[in-house]
Amino acid sequence: MTTATSAPTPPHEGVALFKVMESFVSGYALLAAAALGIADALADGPRTGEELAQATDSHAPSLVRLLRLLAPEGIVTEVEPGRFALTTLGRSLQTESTPSVVSWLPLFRFMFPPLAETAHTVRTSQTGFARQFGMPLYEYLDQHRELDEVFGRAMNTIRTLFGSIAQAYDFAGTGTLVDVGGGYGWRMIEALQAYPQMRGVLFDRPGVVEPAQQALAEAGLSDRCEVVGGSFFDQIPTGGDCYLLSAVIPNWDDAHALTILRNTRLAMPDHARLLLFEPVSPAGDEPHIAKTLDLIMLVLLGGQMRTEAQLSGLLEAAGLRLTRVIATPSLGAVIEAVPV
Repeated sequence: MTTATSAPTPPHEGVALFKVMESFVSGYALLAAAALGIADALADGPRTGEELAQATDSHAPSLVRLLRLLAPEGIVTEVEPGRFALTTLGRSLQTESTPSVVSWLPLFRFMFPPLAETAHTVRTSQTGFARQFGMPLYEYLDQHRELDEVFGRAMNTIRTLFGSIAQAYDFAGTGTLVDVGGGYGWRMIEALQAYPQMRGVLFDRPGVVEPAQQALAEAGLSDRCEVVGGSFFDQIPTGGDCYLLSAVIPNWDDAHALTILRNTRLAMPDHARLLLFEPVSPAGDEPHIAKTLDLIMLVLLGGQMRTEAQLSGLLEAAGLRLTRVIATPSLGAVIEAVPV
């Protein structure tokens, strides 16, 4: 005699929603693991919870519980009960890895308090950062120079996730590249090293000039790149053959983004090209990290990740025409435009 079996009961809706929230908890666990130096402590091979606790000055039972949360995320693996090893993914938490999540920590510490204000931002359009810290992000950084440098290093590390602009785009024949909002020069250094015939102009806030000059000097490129301080809301250096805005436009709402693009167009000779290097958000229900970044931009800066259609509309309003979008194996895409 056979016994009928019923189909598995689907999870309660509340359980499904809780699983959506799990990523928030996992994010904090990841930051804790980086702050404790767990990946560095596992660099030489598997260790027990007690051994790791001694190496990281931690409470062993609590540390094991943290590691058991991170194991399903693929950061560590429990090779035998109470003994853990680092995974390939987990190596990105090591201090010397490239890219290293450790250098992102200050940025995430800025990010989490404003994200708690998401409902307020959606209701009012005021950024969560301004509500938490009393002023916009860049104004806050201008008043806290030591944090500005930390923020700049973190942003340069995150930009590595967008891939290499020198590999994604052919700069052959480009005489002068103008990197607008180029930060500490990571993109410029990459491009100049790949194209020895090219010269550069790196343009960013005055407070960025000195560390950018230092980075270019360390790369042996000071004689090929001028660093100019200013505001892209006022005027952008003229005369370049190619203008690069890497992860700049997503930091701003449409009105501010349009001002930046119009000022860039005013600076461009008619033969010049404009490159935006940033993730492009897909339309519809397709999952994409750009949609997560979109909410972060909204709450932190009032900015926006945009679809190809939205980018095309902004460019057109600024006197530019989108010519192509070049996908890359990484998160970034190259959006090329020319003067109308």
